[in-house]
Amino acid sequence: MRISLVSQYFAPEPAKTSVSVARRMAARGHRVRVVTGFPNYPAGRVYPGYRQSLSFVEDDEPGVRIRRVPLVPSHSDNGAMRALSYLSFMVTALLGTSFARGADVTYVYASQPTGALAALVWRALFRTPYVLHVQDLWPESVTASGMVPSRAAGLVTRVIGALLRPVYRYAHALVVISPTMRDALVARGVAASRVHVVYNWSSDETEHRGAAPRAGHPCTVTYAGNLGAVQDLETAVRAARQVADELPGFRLLLVGAGTQAAPLRDLARGLDCVELRDPVPLLEMPSVYAETTFQLVPLKAVDLHGAIPSKLQSSLAAGLPVVCSAPGAASSLVADAQAGFVVPPGDVGALADAFRQAYACTPEQHERFASNARTYYLAHLSAAAGVARLERVLASALDPRPRHAPGREDDLR
Repeated sequence: MRISLVSQYFAPEPAKTSVSVARRMAARGHRVRVVTGFPNYPAGRVYPGYRQSLSFVEDDEPGVRIRRVPLVPSHSDNGAMRALSYLSFMVTALLGTSFARGADVTYVYASQPTGALAALVWRALFRTPYVLHVQDLWPESVTASGMVPSRAAGLVTRVIGALLRPVYRYAHALVVISPTMRDALVARGVAASRVHVVYNWSSDETEHRGAAPRAGHPCTVTYAGNLGAVQDLETAVRAARQVADELPGFRLLLVGAGTQAAPLRDLARGLDCVELRDPVPLLEMPSVYAETTFQLVPLKAVDLHGAIPSKLQSSLAAGLPVVCSAPGAASSLVADAQAGFVVPPGDVGALADAFRQAYACTPEQHERFASNARTYYLAHLSAAAGVARLERVLASALDPRPRHAPGREDDLR
């Protein structure tokens, strides 16, 4: 297949899914052209070595060519600036029209769906079908982010809903990251036959077994990642306070940075069983895994229709048992995998009980959880499994009718 891939973010940015799809599709023999912005995520500043221009083409790995388009670089908490960044890419992605001409199918990686405008236009011009990979369900993820004032949430919901209707209507298929998200789209009128579940995968699929319970190291529950409000780590610290005096050697380890780092340090003051560390590079994460008995996967009880914290995939891939305090799809995955303990989000008492269960876990139980986690990941959540499903969805969009013939410079070879 000749695939046009549209994503606001791409390598060298940490855009693991879109990059993985492009490179793995190319490795499978497909020809991939990427329309993306100039790299600026996560700092919101264009990377050194890049200068925004109207015509910039570069090669990634063999089989993947990139057309970069200018955009407003921003990843701040300012809702207006973030919206301007998304909208600018929505418009400038159209500069890649001739670059995408001649494709068999367009794949839109929609962490935000604004890139789908280009796919709609190419469908009209070249009859190129497109597949939309929905990562976050809009408008819910926008209104739940806190960037939209509550008084404007209703208007934002109506406007985004109206804009998304044609995007969903004309897509050959929609790919979602959980069954819960699929059910939400079906409830909005999308035919169930057009919605396919493909779970996100971990960027590191190496097995990293943690620290099994043993004398002198009974239990360390670790969270490593963004210390933000949506992670609801305050509940974890309060739960640790409840068990601090009854579980000798229990430790809650929080590794990372974010807006809640300072409040969490204040909340944990005086608690010897809670340790906060600065973030570590990915290459050093195995040393963190080595002292981890259970990985904590938390998420606030907000209605994001099936959002799954990426921490879950990385935990299962590593073969780490999980304490999951997240709503919906994440908890269902852990329960299906039999990879640890599941509690309702935001429930301090229930999470404290899960810490007690983790502490009481025998080496044999821990090994069973670890083995289940790794086995389930490889079968259902791995990159190989996910890309194979995506390939089948993209292939189903191929139209036997002849397309507008590409010019020499537009040939996707």
